[in-house]
Amino acid sequence: MIALLAVTLTSCKKDFLELNPPTSLVPAQALGTEADLLVALRGAYAGLRGVDFYGRSMPILGDLMADNTYQHALNTNRYTLYNNYTFNTTDGNVLGLWGSAYNVILRTNNVINSPIASNANVNQYKGEALAIRALSYFTLVRYFGRPFTDDPNSLAVPLITVYNPDLKPARNTVREVYAQIVADLKQAYTLMTKYSNSSQFSKYAAQGLLAKVYLTMGDKANAKAAALDVIANGGFTSLTTANHAAYWANGAIRTDKLERVEAGGVQVKV
Repeated sequence: MIALLAVTLTSCKKDFLELNPPTSLVPAQALGTEADLLVALRGAYAGLRGVDFYGRSMPILGDLMADNTYQHALNTNRYTLYNNYTFNTTDGNVLGLWGSAYNVILRTNNVINSPIASNANVNQYKGEALAIRALSYFTLVRYFGRPFTDDPNSLAVPLITVYNPDLKPARNTVREVYAQIVADLKQAYTLMTKYSNSSQFSKYAAQGLLAKVYLTMGDKANAKAAALDVIANGGFTSLTTANHAAYWANGAIRTDKLERVEAGGVQVKV
């Protein structure tokens, strides 16, 4: 009886009962090395390809809602609500945009908040993650909030910058969201030192996006300063009329720094 009691007591230790399942690791456990951080960053980039994010909807909706493009008569009813400016709360593309953007933000937060010791690679990864997060919030605030120049104190979208599965955030103001975007892009600019190719953020891609953010805010002086920094120091070559069609017909990732404007005005192909 004594032996049986001893076995029972030792088999119910608290640490045994509280082990994390291998498929549910917290970010600090999942991102334990520099290599893990790179994998997570690639996951954040992959999230941009969501069909209701930059994989389809974002490149289309601006032109569709500005009357630069029109729905074909044979269209399968996709984007009709955007074409007619008659949105509702059950629209799948709206829900897809919201979910895709916050999924990317979750992935970038895990990279940004990683405790891995800083070095050139880690700083680059975190800088790219900051730029991706800024792009995601810049997209959200323009679709789910009033224009900054209209009412910066109106409500926009929740700001989430840490991993917390129990978080139930309230909406932040347009001003607060833009402040986070600007802060992220400025920090990204200081952290990044490498240019890889047209499929990834670089410091001057972040600076180009910052120029567009400032312009959207009506801050023309800072927009000009950021844009001139890219022009003078980025090393990019402008796309000409002669090579415009061939350039866009080629979807390959580039390393020649020929200007490519995608993903909200940055040198990133997604």
